[in-house]
Amino acid sequence: MASGDFTGKVMLTHGPIRTHFNLRCFAKVSVVRIGKNDTDSVNFAFGFQGKVWTASGPKPTLAPMKILDLQQIGEELAIKWDDGGESFIKLETLRRCCPCAGCKGEVDIMGNLYKNPEKPLTPAAFKLVRLERVGGYAIQPSWGDGHSTGLFSFEYLKRLEAANGG
Repeated sequence: MASGDFTGKVMLTHGPIRTHFNLRCFAKVSVVRIGKNDTDSVNFAFGFQGKVWTASGPKPTLAPMKILDLQQIGEELAIKWDDGGESFIKLETLRRCCPCAGCKGEVDIMGNLYKNPEKPLTPAAFKLVRLERVGGYAIQPSWGDGHSTGLFSFEYLKRLEAANGG
């Protein structure tokens, strides 16, 4: 299983519906099956909006990102990327956008969202205590309120910065 931002124009199929989409427009694509044919195209299936879609088209590409430097500066997380870019994300934004199942919920195979009730965040919730890298794809912050289950992929961090005026 792989996940990430895929690029490339593909033909999507869900039951009788067939259409062309640029996969870049999807927020998250989780690939569940990949099969390569003799040409330079790929057939695969992925979950999106609670449905399983199949697609075929040019081989999708994953653009790997690397973080060269990562540090807290005041109330922001500063990230220097290997492409020369920099990101600055407010710690409050990072904590409120935690992607873990406890914060954002989980979707079952039928597309039903199961989410914990909202709970108010104390000032300690926005205090970054520790920051760890997870492999070559994510970071895992630990917060002053004890929360530490969120894995922030590099792609998610880029999207988070872009969505919040970065």
